[in-house]
Amino acid sequence: MTKPYAYETVRVSPPATESAPARTTQRVGALCTVAALVLVVGCAVTQWQFAVTTVPSNLWRYPWSPTAFVVTTLIWASAQAAVIPALLAWQRSGAAGAGGAARWGLRLVVVGSVIAVLGHVASLPFVDRTFDEMVDLGAVFSVAALASTVGFILAGISTVRTDHWTGLFR
Repeated sequence: MTKPYAYETVRVSPPATESAPARTTQRVGALCTVAALVLVVGCAVTQWQFAVTTVPSNLWRYPWSPTAFVVTTLIWASAQAAVIPALLAWQRSGAAGAGGAARWGLRLVVVGSVIAVLGHVASLPFVDRTFDEMVDLGAVFSVAALASTVGFILAGISTVRTDHWTGLFR
């Protein structure tokens, strides 16, 4: 027996989009991996350049020639900027939890990375300046490194405590 005014409803839901976030996460992870490889190779090349350079060690561009300084600075800025989408994906994933340490840690990491990118870009006009003339810009990199480091520690501890990731991913 049916009740009066009763009718059957059909719930239509959109197609499952579970694979879309996974694909986005994979792409962001791949971008972060490429950026990390660029930075590792760049550090190795820089160490080699220290050994063979004739550039005075008190110049801001040390150990690079003016042209190489501009190119490498743009590479560093691009690689640092490429990490930011991965940090934002980490923030959106909820893997670090919902606590204050997670929120502030992830904010600090993103802000520190953005400051580092801006510092690299701001370095471009100062090819032939000495370190003594660049103390203010050097402080920008110090603030970026400090913010990122504190943020990674806070967000990392929060992520481990949530047990959201297990196994190798943790």
